[in-house]
Amino acid sequence: MLDKWFGLKIHGYLHVLGMMILAFGLPMNKVLMSIGAIWGISNLVLEGKYLEYWENCKKNKLYLLLFALFLMHIIGLLWSSNLQYGLHDLKVKLPLFAVPLALVARPIYKKVEIHLILLTFLTSLLICSSINFISYFTSVSSDAPERFREMSLFGSHIRFSILVVIGVVISIYFFVLFQKWRWLFLLLTIWFLTYTFYSQVISGFLSLVSALLFFALYFGWKFKWIKIISLLTLLILGAASIVFIQKLSHVKKANSSIHLAKKTALGHVYYHDTVNPVYEQGMPIYIHISDEELKSDWHKYSKLNYEGKDKKGNILRGTLYRYMTAKKLRKDAEGLSKLTKEDFENIENGLASPMLLEKGIFARLSAIRYQIENSSNPNGQSLLQRIEYWKTGLAIIKENPFLGVGTGDVQDAFNQEYVKKKTALQKEYWFRAHNMFLTIQISFGIIGTILFFWFLFSFLRVNFRQKNLLGFCIFGVIVASFFIEDTLETQTGVSLFSLFFGLFLYQDSKVHSEH
Repeated sequence: MLDKWFGLKIHGYLHVLGMMILAFGLPMNKVLMSIGAIWGISNLVLEGKYLEYWENCKKNKLYLLLFALFLMHIIGLLWSSNLQYGLHDLKVKLPLFAVPLALVARPIYKKVEIHLILLTFLTSLLICSSINFISYFTSVSSDAPERFREMSLFGSHIRFSILVVIGVVISIYFFVLFQKWRWLFLLLTIWFLTYTFYSQVISGFLSLVSALLFFALYFGWKFKWIKIISLLTLLILGAASIVFIQKLSHVKKANSSIHLAKKTALGHVYYHDTVNPVYEQGMPIYIHISDEELKSDWHKYSKLNYEGKDKKGNILRGTLYRYMTAKKLRKDAEGLSKLTKEDFENIENGLASPMLLEKGIFARLSAIRYQIENSSNPNGQSLLQRIEYWKTGLAIIKENPFLGVGTGDVQDAFNQEYVKKKTALQKEYWFRAHNMFLTIQISFGIIGTILFFWFLFSFLRVNFRQKNLLGFCIFGVIVASFFIEDTLETQTGVSLFSLFFGLFLYQDSKVHSEH
């Protein structure tokens, strides 16, 4: 319609602009995401080439599979008792239908337009990541272990970490494609990799590993040895993860033979708790404690009350015990004298271990190790909570294997199972599966799961056959996030999936041509 008024192919420009708005909004603003999605559909309505849209959609098998997946959410309301939540879930999932519809009904054929959308995304991501990074390093927060959350001022730190890894993939793609601007995209790649390191988000780190593996598979698939190495790498990573967890889980047994001294150098009797051990860096915390000496000498080093709380609100002596254990010091006057001024400041600020001051992802791994070593209480511990979610999710699947619980009843099913199993989780941590594959199975049973895997496999196969580097590697990033996140249960997650999958749903050889 507007083409006739203005004498230009204005709907084509508006179409690309709508996707640019969505791409710019992904890292920055949910309102922009919504505007971009609505813009794309509104432009189709105004253009009015409905028969052409229908033909484009009908011949695209990938889109039909994705539409069937969205339709499954609607059908799932039939056996859902919580219609209010089910309708809310459909509202969140609307981009899963709308954005790919806009991109398939009116394909963006020119690579230059695809590149413009991707560059818009990179620009927004660079702006947001720079602001986050500055906030992180200028923060005066005393809660050092939690400072990494200041690297996501615009939304979920988990979703943002996935966007950053997609930024890495796109930057590498442009580095390979544009020789003239290689230095610029090399700098962007280094920047996003650095950001991923400092952000301490395990989801982002795993997505990055997955992206690099998919790059290796893409470029080396024609070489038999690359296939073998890639598959072996996957097996080694899986085996290493199992061994690592088992090793940490059995650290208690390894330390059961530690010699326990009876008295301090000053002659006071040590306290040892060997019945209910708690561990820090593989060492029992509640052994070699002389509370008498600590209480007597603490005032020499700090103005805080020894029997009070640290600045984070925790019991100070508990923070001190854990910190000294991490430093491999006995909890007595002699051990106290070996702490530095910086150590005392850390303890006062509620930092329970100097290992949490390690840079980037290493600090996060130290925190995860502490969780595994002390797995009796999962509350507030991200990894242990996920394990509880996965166990609970599997129990729900056993009870509802064929049709699942429906679109709106997932959280209700989890709440009921938490009560049934008398979970150790406090009610404030009663969340869903944090695993997209489990969530699909819980919601829609075997049929929904088969459909979900059918779509994912078909998308991967089409993009590999068409030698579409971006579609192939971005698939690796997003699917990796499915293992430890409910990526498609939030607006940002659905929008990033819809845009980046929607851009590469094509099965037409002329799509993405240079003309």
